[in-house]
Amino acid sequence: MKRLVQAYLVEAKWFNKNYTPTVDEYMSIALLSCGYPLLTITAFVGVGDIATTEAFDWASKDPKILRAASMICRLMDDIVSHEDINEECLRPSNVLMPLFIRVINLARVIDYFYTDGDEYTHVGELMKSSIKSMLIDYVKIL
Repeated sequence: MKRLVQAYLVEAKWFNKNYTPTVDEYMSIALLSCGYPLLTITAFVGVGDIATTEAFDWASKDPKILRAASMICRLMDDIVSHEDINEECLRPSNVLMPLFIRVINLARVIDYFYTDGDEYTHVGELMKSSIKSMLIDYVKIL
């Protein structure tokens, strides 16, 4: 809990100073401030005798699996910022809608690449069939 509160304090300082951290700075704090590490350790309480002192010690040392799960939690929380995207598209602006659509579509492509694994790095049948359906076997709209 102490680490969580310390992370909140760092974020509050950033906010009050109008400071924009680097991605690395942000992630080092955000992985704590998402609350996932504390939630995980708290969840150990409910599993009975298998939650030994060693288990709590292990979890408090920031193991790779807990760090990865925290990253998923943090990024999923950040992804919810789609509400900001919706608001931006609905608010009157000097930016033309086709430009907004480009921004949104690029985000959709990134989501598509990574929803079922890393299809960008490890191109599989899903990606190949999708590209084929869009560029080769497309349906003409009349």
